[in-house]
Amino acid sequence: MSFTKPGRDPKVCILGSSVGFKMRPARTCAEELTYGEILEQRGCNVKNVSRAAAMLSEQFGLLDDDVITFFPSHVIVHCGVVEICPRRVWRRPNNATVLNYYGNAFFDEPYVFSNWKSKSRVFGLRVFNGLTRRLMKLLHKDWPWMDSDRFLTVVDAVISRVLKETGAQVVVCGITPCNERVEKSLPGAGAAINSANLMLAKLSENKGSRIKYLDVERLFKNRDINMLAPDGIHFSAAGHALMAEHLAEMIIGPKPLA
Repeated sequence: MSFTKPGRDPKVCILGSSVGFKMRPARTCAEELTYGEILEQRGCNVKNVSRAAAMLSEQFGLLDDDVITFFPSHVIVHCGVVEICPRRVWRRPNNATVLNYYGNAFFDEPYVFSNWKSKSRVFGLRVFNGLTRRLMKLLHKDWPWMDSDRFLTVVDAVISRVLKETGAQVVVCGITPCNERVEKSLPGAGAAINSANLMLAKLSENKGSRIKYLDVERLFKNRDINMLAPDGIHFSAAGHALMAEHLAEMIIGPKPLA
């Protein structure tokens, strides 16, 4: 069942991390589309303001510019993996080792040319991060970059602002269930994601009729996660198509029979 007003083309704003716009493996042809692009093909006017490696708390400060003044009919909130997965390294030195990749306002970094200075800096940071991970593993310590209570508080604040300032309906997407690769690199990620998704579902249920929850874990159940999200985080072309099918049904309604 959709919640779009009859006779109105949906204006959809996607607010999230890289999960909201990246495809892995990267597309190999023009026919492979992200769920936002597929929604456009279905007649939606889509504005995607997702940012790689950004936390929702950071994006909150740009809600007016990114979301509110677009006056959307629907907002898709798609985040969580950056915030709640257990880590054994601090965020700033972790992200600083990734050059020429994060092209958004939160990193705002010019292109870094490869030279002895940049190579030395990255090498030093990787050594530091590696030693930190080993030490934390020995100490049996890990931590999320944002604890689940704070994450839920921010999601609630984003939803409340959207509901207050626009007439939009909100679709909260659950976090992609992780595969063995993610669980191996971030031990405990599976349990953290499951717990966060339960909280997101409960929050969505309690926020009223203008909020819907897309249960991505349930959507992927009995399907091959390695086909739909090969890296355990980002969707493949098939994963995006599956997401688009269910998002379109929630926003537009069932696809007409041919």
